[in-house]
Amino acid sequence: MSALDHNAPILLTGGTGFAGSHLYDLLVERGYTNLHLTSLTGSHTARFPQATVHALDLTNTEATCTLFKQVHPTAIVHLASIPTTHDPSLPKLYTLHQNIAVQDSVLEAMRLHTPTARLLAITSAEVYGHHNQGNTPLTETTPFTPANEYAVSKVYQDALSCQYATEHNLDIVRVRPFNHVGPRQTPHFVVASFAKQIVQIENGAQETLQVGNLDAVRDFTDVRDVVRAYLVLLENGVSGDVYNVGSGVGISITSLLDILREHSRAEISVVQDKARLRPSDNPVMIADVTKLTTLGWQPTLPLKTTVLDILAYWREQL
Repeated sequence: MSALDHNAPILLTGGTGFAGSHLYDLLVERGYTNLHLTSLTGSHTARFPQATVHALDLTNTEATCTLFKQVHPTAIVHLASIPTTHDPSLPKLYTLHQNIAVQDSVLEAMRLHTPTARLLAITSAEVYGHHNQGNTPLTETTPFTPANEYAVSKVYQDALSCQYATEHNLDIVRVRPFNHVGPRQTPHFVVASFAKQIVQIENGAQETLQVGNLDAVRDFTDVRDVVRAYLVLLENGVSGDVYNVGSGVGISITSLLDILREHSRAEISVVQDKARLRPSDNPVMIADVTKLTTLGWQPTLPLKTTVLDILAYWREQL
């Protein structure tokens, strides 16, 4: 697929969420004028004045097909997903069933109503799981060893996308992002959690910073760089192929916390909360992004800038 038509309809499933909202910002900045976002509730419309926000349960295949018939997107970025399995209120296998159902619904709607469109199927680097490669970056051919329910759901999503691309000759590019962070991310994720807690301590609403495993090494990329990668892949990714998205650099959780503590307006006492420890966590996950960088993409935002932007965001929120 070559450069996108700036007036052609583009559909972002889950487009009102964290990554989706930043991709919306990028597309508006680049002059795209026919944007459609799905949201389970249809809320947040004021945040997206240059898009049509569709209230839609994507597990409902009939309703999803109706949307595809109405919008007839030429490009689809499938971001909608249950993002984590660490919510104890969720029933067992809920994340697995929901993510598979949504993926199947989107693929069926594409097959039936927009078979010439391009789809970015966003899964996750969590599919690699416990790989025992130490600090060696993970390539797109690293075997899957998913270590939790969320990761298993992403393996299914990846496999379904591959199946539909092969069996139905659909234009699908699979994407496996590593950790991406930035303003607007929920505090279910580590950097946002730290930043929010620090602001609460600054405001006198909390005494100590509760943390989990600080030794883990992850590949963090600013979400604003990640969505630029998504746009590059929409335009230049090879149909049927798969791409990691990350920085190619590992950093410990401790190092990110050090940046936040250095810029805190209060003394920060850190307490490890055993409930935040995850036995399935892999000690090191770093992306090999050789394939993506050959398309001309490079991360541009220093991680310190990202972390401080997250801190500033939570100061505005609280």
